[in-house]
Amino acid sequence: MTHKSRWLLLALLAAPPASAQVPPSVNRSTATATPEHVLANDNRAPAGTLRRGILAVRLEARLAAWRPDLDVDSAVTVQAFAEEGGAPRIPGPLVRAREGTEVHVRLRNSLDSTLVVHGLRAGTVINDTLHVAAGAVREVRFRARVPGTYLYWGRTTEDSIHYRTRRDSQLTGAIVIDPPGFRPNLAERIFVMTVIDVYQDSVRNPAKEDIWELAINGRSWPHTERLEYAVGDTVRWRWLNGTYLPHPMHLHGFHFRVLAKGDGDSDTTYVAGAERLAVTEFMVAGSTFRMDWVPTRSGNWLMHCHMIPHITPYPERADTARGHDVHHVERHPLTAMAGLVLG
Repeated sequence: MTHKSRWLLLALLAAPPASAQVPPSVNRSTATATPEHVLANDNRAPAGTLRRGILAVRLEARLAAWRPDLDVDSAVTVQAFAEEGGAPRIPGPLVRAREGTEVHVRLRNSLDSTLVVHGLRAGTVINDTLHVAAGAVREVRFRARVPGTYLYWGRTTEDSIHYRTRRDSQLTGAIVIDPPGFRPNLAERIFVMTVIDVYQDSVRNPAKEDIWELAINGRSWPHTERLEYAVGDTVRWRWLNGTYLPHPMHLHGFHFRVLAKGDGDSDTTYVAGAERLAVTEFMVAGSTFRMDWVPTRSGNWLMHCHMIPHITPYPERADTARGHDVHHVERHPLTAMAGLVLG
């Protein structure tokens, strides 16, 4: 008989960059606009349209209202990517193409600040940036040449990914370049970790409350996706650290193989037989890795960051939603954990 196993994954948060253009509170436009609500992106449906070897992707950067804890907290006003005509998504739309594909990206900046985007030439030897003025549209074209897992990210401040913590911290998405003739495994999953860390948020009531949210694919535990596999399955995951923080990602109960490792701009795939066996993989800001593992027994398991603050509920969250009850230990994973967790 085949047994099923459920897996909890921990999502990690990244720190926010200070901005010379955006005040510590909130972008002025967020106080008057009514941002559209964010859709959590599970990275299962690639963006764009493929015709005659050309992948056309139309992206837009706009204000959005994000609830990583669903209805537990009030919405956080952030900047997010969307496909043009669609809802904003965190993380941004997945761009996926085979090696040799010509990729055309059209990006509209609907924010009131200049947008700088990194990583939109993934899978090439070119590593440059795209500057898009407020209200403007820019296009970039490149041919995907190197298979791997890559990160694209935007900023409206002067900060690098190592300091990006504020409203622009959710302008983050994945690019995957597949080898020629490769047909993506529909069971493979892509997880993007993001974080926002804003102090003195003027759009919240009371204003003294600050924001510290870590998420995997746009959700914080216990609202992250639940995953279920059969004993004996080969489970394939890609991880991208879109935060400013390092995360030692740890799998409970099993070892996993590290198949590839990248820095967001480049990726290295290990040759057969040279893969690394691990239970924890350390991810610096902007890094990626690809892994697989096989559940050999049934049960409930966790994949999580091994830094306690990254999986602990922030004090601002209501006790009724996040409080730890020592009399109900079986509820501990749901009530006393938060952030980067999948299950």
